Amino acid sequence: MSENSSKKWYSSLWFTIIWLIIFPPVGIILLWVFQKQLTPLVKGILTAASAIWLIIAIAIGGSQGDTNQTDVSSSSSISSSSQVSSEVSSEPASSTPSSEPASSTSEPETTSYKAGTYKIGVDMPAGEYVITATSDFSTSYMEIASDSNGTLDSIVANDNYKNRIYVTVSDGQYFKFQGTATPAAETPAYTGAYEEGMYLVGKDIPAGEYKISPIKEGDTAYFEVDSDSLHVLDSIITNENVEGSVYQTLTDGQYIKLSGTKIEQ
Repeated sequence: MSENSSKKWYSSLWFTIIWLIIFPPVGIILLWVFQKQLTPLVKGILTAASAIWLIIAIAIGGSQGDTNQTDVSSSSSISSSSQVSSEVSSEPASSTPSSEPASSTSEPETTSYKAGTYKIGVDMPAGEYVITATSDFSTSYMEIASDSNGTLDSIVANDNYKNRIYVTVSDGQYFKFQGTATPAAETPAYTGAYEEGMYLVGKDIPAGEYKISPIKEGDTAYFEVDSDSLHVLDSIITNENVEGSVYQTLTDGQYIKLSGTKIEQ
């Protein structure tokens, strides 16, 4: 039997080459043990090539493993995020009650004018005003003039008053007063004891019959009932100087002016 026919199959060159490709460590061992017909130079080249192939294969395999791991992690993160998002969206939105009211209704600002002289229609609108005195105990003065000449003939109406007084002015007139003027429509109804001053029946004082007498016994006092607040002679419905006491019936829309007098039902 010849040497070639007795040679084992695992020592053949083709078997060695296959292992150099599929698993270089085994192929290299087979190369150097059984392939004695090859020169050391050829064996070295095959060994180096096989080793390089092994390194490339390992590098490729490691890269694919990292990529697969990254994909799995990304998928897990996306899945977790989706789950959290789903849980959040499935929970009913909680509404935190506000400590502040939904809508705050603030009282409108009141227009007021300080003491001075105003031209009606220029400095302040025409209309009815309530003037409050600078002090509850002092006497204040108001005057309506037709022009700014400052003569007696220019005076349309004037009056000394305490506490409060209603006055109606028209465009073109000149309005001089002490105290503070507020539009009558913005002035709240009067409350408290009816002291000296001017009151609107039906708003500040109820309609009805009243007893009017001097604040100080023995003094002469005065009261006046008017149909409006123009302070002209035609506005006076009745007036009287009171020494003892008198009874007077008041109806809605009238004005009662008290000077040194007290009023009670």
